[in-house]
Amino acid sequence: MVIAVVLVLGPSVDAAPKYRIIDLGSLCGDEPTCGANALGINNLGQVVGEADSDCGGRRAFRWQNGAMTDITNQPCYVLSSAWDVN
Repeated sequence: MVIAVVLVLGPSVDAAPKYRIIDLGSLCGDEPTCGANALGINNLGQVVGEADSDCGGRRAFRWQNGAMTDITNQPCYVLSSAWDVN
């Protein structure tokens, strides 16, 4: 399980920032041994990182609008990671 803290900016710059904690899920369903690491987040709330996969090994992912997507364009068992998003 990977959890990210998302900064939600309000209409006033002077107001204190608001945060939400969101469970991003994983690439291998509800398997208890699955893990993931969130490594980057942008101002749109998109999160990238690496996660265990049903395909095998660690795969680069992008989380957006409640869905985690494997963004590795390689065969299974190829290790990949995403470190930043802009």
